[in-house]
Amino acid sequence: MFGRIMSGRIEALEAKKDILDARIQQEHARPQPDSIRLQSLKRMRLRLKDDLVRMQQRAARAIRQGRHARGQLTAAF
Repeated sequence: MFGRIMSGRIEALEAKKDILDARIQQEHARPQPDSIRLQSLKRMRLRLKDDLVRMQQRAARAIRQGRHARGQLTAAF
């Protein structure tokens, strides 16, 4: 259950990041891009990327701990 919830959140963050990437590209394509708008969009994208990395790390940690709890964790981890 936890994995599905985490996976859904990660997918949602990735989708939001993709939307921001598209908005940044659209702004760059304008004849006179708004530098303040671009800066704001890039900051939002960076926050999303940071959140995404944190969520992915939490998911990986949960998976490793779950395997360890079931005795399936190998020495490589």
